[in-house]
Amino acid sequence: MSFWSSLTSLCGKIDSITKHSLGYVVEKGLSDEVVKIALVWARVAAKKVLDNKGKRDFVVYTLVNKGIPESVARIATELAVNIIKRELQ
Repeated sequence: MSFWSSLTSLCGKIDSITKHSLGYVVEKGLSDEVVKIALVWARVAAKKVLDNKGKRDFVVYTLVNKGIPESVARIATELAVNIIKRELQ
């Protein structure tokens, strides 16, 4: 197999895994609304909690208490953190 055909094959597999993973997360409850809620709580945490791990834990804990599965809450929290970081740049 040539380098390019191996690379193309690898990219195809990565694309397939990514689509499957995103479909799973959306199926479990990740939506724009959940990310918006995480964003609100991430901004609250930014003002009230000193360390980054504590901020993330605060947001995840809050989302889980609202009935969102922990795995979805963690992904939504990371998305919210990345949105805030981009806004600060």
